[in-house]
Amino acid sequence: MHLSEKHHYIQSFRTLIVTILILVGSSNSSLASGGIEESNPALSTLQPDPQLQHWILDTTRNLLGDNLISQRLLEELETMKVQAPAMYKYHEANHNLYKEMASEGHPDVMALLAANYHFGRGVNINPLKALRWFIQSAEKDNLQSQITASLYLLSGRAIQTDLKQSKYWLERASKLGSSLAQEILQTTHVKSKTDDIESTDNPAKSHALDRTQYKLYNLALNSKVQNEGVNPNNTINLSEMRSDKELKDLIRLGDMYMRGNGVKPDTNKAMQYYSRAAKHDSPEAQLKLGLLKLEFVKDAKSDRSEGLNYLKAAADNGSLDAQKLYAEEMLQIRKFSLAAKYLEKSASQGDVESMVSLAELGSQQSSKLHSIDSIYWYLQAALKGHHGAQYESGMLYIEGKHVPQDFRLAYRWLLLAAQKDHKNAQFQLGVLYSKGLGVPKNDYRAAKWYLKAAKQSHRDAAAILGTLFYDGKGVVQDYEKALHWFTQAAQQGDSEIQELLVKLYKGQMQVSPNYIKAYAWANVLAENQEDHQTELDHLKSYLSTDELKDAQELSLNHYAKIQKNSLVIN
Repeated sequence: MHLSEKHHYIQSFRTLIVTILILVGSSNSSLASGGIEESNPALSTLQPDPQLQHWILDTTRNLLGDNLISQRLLEELETMKVQAPAMYKYHEANHNLYKEMASEGHPDVMALLAANYHFGRGVNINPLKALRWFIQSAEKDNLQSQITASLYLLSGRAIQTDLKQSKYWLERASKLGSSLAQEILQTTHVKSKTDDIESTDNPAKSHALDRTQYKLYNLALNSKVQNEGVNPNNTINLSEMRSDKELKDLIRLGDMYMRGNGVKPDTNKAMQYYSRAAKHDSPEAQLKLGLLKLEFVKDAKSDRSEGLNYLKAAADNGSLDAQKLYAEEMLQIRKFSLAAKYLEKSASQGDVESMVSLAELGSQQSSKLHSIDSIYWYLQAALKGHHGAQYESGMLYIEGKHVPQDFRLAYRWLLLAAQKDHKNAQFQLGVLYSKGLGVPKNDYRAAKWYLKAAKQSHRDAAAILGTLFYDGKGVVQDYEKALHWFTQAAQQGDSEIQELLVKLYKGQMQVSPNYIKAYAWANVLAENQEDHQTELDHLKSYLSTDELKDAQELSLNHYAKIQKNSLVIN
């Protein structure tokens, strides 16, 4: 088969709809790897956590705005990788491995464990545990965890907003040379708030202030009780406590016991104060109490049920965070109708991630959840700049299901996503330019977008790019570059390209023979397909003993990369 035919074969028989990449979030650090020894056999080489990487990028964009996200900051984010356990995959067994290694003090694995709790990979979503492990990793100078912890504390994603601690971690990350941390610190929004907070350079002064605040809050509450003739050592009469200030004071006392600010940390006392405020329908207290109940529960179903009830109460009282968390909990136990109900509440408040989750849920459970208008929510999120939703919107118009097929509109949405480095969108733009759908046919521009996607490990883009360099279509003909991109696709598990490489290295298609490389790829194919054994035996006859050893070692390297790449969603 001529390679131009191979190009058309790939385009014709591989679906235009590439697997959805909704990995809103980002990798973990490598600039400060925390001293993990590479000799540890349980650890693999540095690699990204794309889901956490995207979350950090999106969160930072919301904070700084797209116009302040420079190419230098994006490049810094791309370098942040972690040294992960060898079997790097998101499931419960590996979560347990992460937990064991994190307890031994590996900062990168602490960061991965935190990300598991953040996204619910193999475990229930738990922002408290996520923040705890991010901070432990950050304390060991893991740069990515320092930035993630600061974003958690800035947004109040776990229990509360803590601008002082957020500033502390941003400053530590800045000292490690993070431009991203410096940029966040310099934003007017963050700086105006953190400048009013006592410097963390004087912890004794800060602690004294916390003790004073604790006494003031307690004094205010006890004065209220004494004025009503109640013993301050007994339970406060909640029916008499209705002002916002009193509820806020109760929550602040709970926060102090949680953080140990001015008092000895005491989770039980924190829950008591939150409980008092929660009984007066304070959504903030209900949210915090619900998270704590879920955090400290073991196997007690009743306690877990109580935590979920508090989350639900906070969600019904309008708490955006509670609505999202409760929906996530319902998704975990496959109560899709309830999850949809609360995702719609948070989406209606303008939360973009909820819009995308709701659209995904509607698409995946369309036979059960007829009421969800996935197209509407994808388009709403796309209009707000969510690159994953922009990609999905483009694919809706390519596919022409439930909306009129419109390649021009598809191109516009895909372009927006591709400009934000969404690799599937970049690949689809290459397809549109290759076929002249919605845009004039242009092989040069097609090659440009295939290249961008291939550099982000998009398998099909690498395979097609190899054919373009081989045939000199849209690019200058270059067999070395063709072999490079064919190898990239083959190492991502493309068996057709693996077979093609065997033929190329046998000298059958205008490439000088290299029987070591031909044998290596034939050996990979034979591992899964017995019919390649004859080919393998034939190639073996061309090799000396030393060459055969080199070929087998090269084959093992290929196979290891294929196994590793198979654990990453393309």
